[in-house]
This record gives sequence, structure tokens and C-alpha cells, in this order.
Amino acid sequence: MPAAASGLRGRLPVSVPVKPHLLLHRVPPAGALTRRPALSGLTRGFSIVELMVTVAIAAILLGLGAPSMVNAIRSAQINAIRDELVGAVQFARVEALRRASPIVLLRKSSCDVALSGTADWSCGFTVFADTDGNGAQGTTEPSIKDIGVARGYQLSHTAGGTTSVQMNHWGQATGGTQRFVISASGSSARLTTVCFNAGGRIQALAGDVACP
Repeated sequence: MPAAASGLRGRLPVSVPVKPHLLLHRVPPAGALTRRPALSGLTRGFSIVELMVTVAIAAILLGLGAPSMVNAIRSAQINAIRDELVGAVQFARVEALRRASPIVLLRKSSCDVALSGTADWSCGFTVFADTDGNGAQGTTEPSIKDIGVARGYQLSHTAGGTTSVQMNHWGQATGGTQRFVISASGSSARLTTVCFNAGGRIQALAGDVACP
């Protein structure tokens, strides 16, 4: 054989026969790729007893905090009604001066709440320009502001129990000092009294109290 051919044979790869029993040992057993390690004791869930204790503690804490939460909600809602009333009175005064005409806060006589009488303003009230000065809202006297009262709360006009409050063209409340009491229905807590007189002074007082 020529020397060149002998040199090429030395460089060609030589195939080595593979024994079948060696291949069998290298193939992973069935299911080895999907097998998961067992969970350790540190990753276990809650037991029934632990869960029941946690629920019991949460119920006790919720029971202790519920009254405070209810009172906070009532206070916030009563304050919102107070601010709406005070804002409407101030608005009526400004409008009376601007228009040089009486402005009336008129009680709404019906809604989805049963009213206890003419002093009960729990349906809210409307503000309109009383152009003819008769104290009643006519067809040519549209509302310029509408005020509602949240369901479950009561607004009472306790000074005379009238169905309206009129501001004259000077922006003064006619009929003397006006007194409103705001409360949560069925509760004597968190009462607020709002007073305003002919001179324009508005006061919000804690409790069901007389106007100074």
C-alpha cells in the first residue's frame, strides 16, 4: 500500500462498537423526569385546629371593632348632611342678595321614606327663587338647587315645624331663628343641631340642644 494511503488511514475516525448492555444502564428509568421531591415538614399547610383558632380570633377582633366602625360611619354621614344644609343656607342668602328677590328652602313632602309630620325634612328640600313672594313654588319658579338626605337619617326642622324657610331680598331668614336637628334613624347618638338667625349667623352644635 502506498505511504500516502497509509497516512490517510491514520487520520480517519475509527468507529468503536458499543455494547448494548452499556446503553441500557444510561437510559433513565420511566417516570424519573416527572418525579417530584417529597415535601419537607417546613412546607406543610395549616391544620384544622390552627385554622379554627385563627377564625375565632378574627371574629373576636371584628366584633370589638364593629361598634366603633358603625359610629364612625354615622358621624361622617351626619357631618355630610350638616355641611349640605349649611351650604344651602349660605347659597340661598347669596342668591337672594344677587337677585334682590326672596329665596325659599322648601321641604319635599314625599319620597320612599315615611315622614312623621311637617317638621320632618328627611326627604330633603329644594331651593327656588320666590319671584311672586307668596312662599309657594309656582310653575314659573323652577328649582335652583336640590338637597337630599341619605336613607336611614333624619332631618327635622324644629323651630315652628314649618315646611319652608324664606330668605328675604336682604338675605335674612324670616320668622326668627331657625333650628334643625340631624340624627340617625332609631339612634339618639351623634345628634347635631344647626341654628341660623336673621343676622346670618350659622352654628352647628353637638347634641339636640337649644339655639343660643
